[in-house]
Amino acid sequence: MLWARARDAAEGQPLEPWSPPENLGPIPKELLSRARHIQQSQRITIGHLRAAKTDIAGRLKAVRKVPKHFRDDTPTYLDLVG
Repeated sequence: MLWARARDAAEGQPLEPWSPPENLGPIPKELLSRARHIQQSQRITIGHLRAAKTDIAGRLKAVRKVPKHFRDDTPTYLDLVG
């Protein structure tokens, strides 16, 4: 099921909203440590993705400042520092 959803997403097909299964009960004690580790890893990854998104937005803003119409025989420089 998960593989089919990933394949459909990769092919650009719209996905139906996912909802977690109901009535599973609590996580077994022997899996609790692993579940916490996965949750922490996901939080860290979300932080990295947010930082990357901010970085990319800044780069895109800089690129958009470059004039769209310029002469081909004029050198164009993009200041990445300032």
